[in-house]
Amino acid sequence: MERTTVRRTAEFDCDAATLWHLVSAAEELRRVLPVLEPRGTVLVPAGDWFFRVAPFEERPTGWTGGLEYDLEAGTVTATGLDEYLDTIQWPVEGQSDVWPWGTSPVAFANAVAGPLSSPAELRTIEQGPVEGNTVVVTVTDEGFLDDSGFGSRLTMTITLDQPGFRIGRIAYAFACQPSRGHQDYSTELCT
Repeated sequence: MERTTVRRTAEFDCDAATLWHLVSAAEELRRVLPVLEPRGTVLVPAGDWFFRVAPFEERPTGWTGGLEYDLEAGTVTATGLDEYLDTIQWPVEGQSDVWPWGTSPVAFANAVAGPLSSPAELRTIEQGPVEGNTVVVTVTDEGFLDDSGFGSRLTMTITLDQPGFRIGRIAYAFACQPSRGHQDYSTELCT
């Protein structure tokens, strides 16, 4: 029997038939395995069709308010959030276990930003260093299905005083599609 050596980052010896079966099996798995989408939903194949499953809530229960944008000032207000947070029964001491409102600045910022509007969008969340009792968390959504806007960025200053976190300030900026204006994040309108 003839042996073929396949070298990638590590040495791997197998015959050509085994290699062909491994490649075929990998391709078959790609056709039948569910696919995790960037927004957290899962595409599950079902024959010639597929269905989308959302295993997690898009926004935690409780706060029913929303974000009000002042595009000229480049700021955002989370309407009703403080009022909702005041109704939570917080633990007596220490870090809150009420997800996501007091457990993680990243989870808190994601909950405030709310759900993505399309499966094509991708969200990245970056947490800066803690300075005193505040931290800056940046939520960037990109891949808008829009002819002029490409993405948006919410920069949240979050106070970490317990119980629970609070929004100090939210700044808003956006980037334009190529040939429709700036690609860096600013409050300048797209064309």
